[in-house]
Amino acid sequence: MISRPLLCGLLAAGTCLAADPALLNLIVRDPKVVAGIDIQRAKNSPFGQKIVAGLKDDDQDFQKLLNATGFDPRRDLREVVLSSDAGNAHDRALIVASGTFDAARIGRYIESEGGTSTTYRGFDLWKSKSAGEEHRNGSIAFLSGSTALIGNDELVRQAIDRHLGQIQTVLDPPVAAKVQEWSANNDAWFVSTASLNPPARRPGAPGSSMIPTIVPLESIQKAYAGVRFGSNVEISGETLMRSEQDAASLADVIRFAVSMIRMNQDKPGMEELQKIADTVRVSTSGASTRFFMALPEEALQKLLDSKPRIRTERKSRAARI
Repeated sequence: MISRPLLCGLLAAGTCLAADPALLNLIVRDPKVVAGIDIQRAKNSPFGQKIVAGLKDDDQDFQKLLNATGFDPRRDLREVVLSSDAGNAHDRALIVASGTFDAARIGRYIESEGGTSTTYRGFDLWKSKSAGEEHRNGSIAFLSGSTALIGNDELVRQAIDRHLGQIQTVLDPPVAAKVQEWSANNDAWFVSTASLNPPARRPGAPGSSMIPTIVPLESIQKAYAGVRFGSNVEISGETLMRSEQDAASLADVIRFAVSMIRMNQDKPGMEELQKIADTVRVSTSGASTRFFMALPEEALQKLLDSKPRIRTERKSRAARI
């Protein structure tokens, strides 16, 4: 679809204001999934600043993108909204981003990397030569120096049509209410009105084996989640389950996971998880399950910092075997 460094730059950097209506007016019709992140607000938090600081000037791909396009996500991104009209179908997704974009320089960069472009109603639709098979039908377009579209070709064209005709995307009232609720109270948010049941895999494909679960994913009919950045990273969510029994089962699974962490709190590496487990709250109301957890910034940072070390240790053990 587009070059990996550019896509990473657009998405990598992360409201109590709700999502920008101008972006919501461009999302897909009848969305099954809508998600967003207010990057400007998130990067003003202590943890957000650490994430932004992780984009190092000495990273070759990042520096190449910056030199060629002038685009610096640490400075130039404001808000991103993702939507899909097909639930689990990743190739039916549209990303709308607000910020500061030099469309001409970015286009020349994509072209210099072997990308191509077509024109639709006066707008260039760019494709990257290095786009994977899963993104073969994707493109990027710029409506202005402050709005970018990334995603499925058809959905990008539809967004351009809405932009030119000033046609608003009218969400169903229940969906609009949830988008308003979760985007107004979180820096990053997620609203799904479709079952989370994963698409069926063909027999013999990787991951196609059936793994029994206590709460099947297909029992989750709708899901909402949000993240607030601060001295604690607060994560909250709600699921509408198939039945009251499924809601209770999901709550029991969460409580069981917390109890397992507490039972193993004396083991190496469990101290930070214990701090997080102590904040978990879960409740049910009818077929709904709600949960909340607060990740202390220090504990979260230690968990993130431990991942490279864990992977290195696993590689070393594998080499010895």
